[in-house]
Amino acid sequence: MSERLERANEETQRAWNHNAAFWDERMGEGNDFVELLTWPATVRLLQVRPGERILDIACGNGLTSRRLAALGAEVVALDFAAEMIAHARRRTAPGSPHIEYHVLDATDEAALLALGEGRFDAAQCHMALFDMADIRP
Repeated sequence: MSERLERANEETQRAWNHNAAFWDERMGEGNDFVELLTWPATVRLLQVRPGERILDIACGNGLTSRRLAALGAEVVALDFAAEMIAHARRRTAPGSPHIEYHVLDATDEAALLALGEGRFDAAQCHMALFDMADIRP
């Protein structure tokens, strides 16, 4: 990653860590954006079956991760903002099955590959694409 892109990535990461509490409060367990737009499309597109392994990239406060797990999926949820993962863990009931949370930068190819090639049946990403400074493969 170029120095310019690395700085942009770090700046975005700092912003999400700084705004994590605000985002968590506003998002909670869902809002109109989620209920009317993203969740119905997610369910329709993923067609989750119990036992499937799903990667939730840029999971934020874990809202979608918890919903996918409630449908029976085994979810690996990641976000590059440690504060967002902290909120996700707080919102997830103790002993809740089927969710692993990780602080991981989705622009770090090696870190993504370390999760295991061919390990997931599906992946979903609602938010990270908005914040990537360079989205080229």
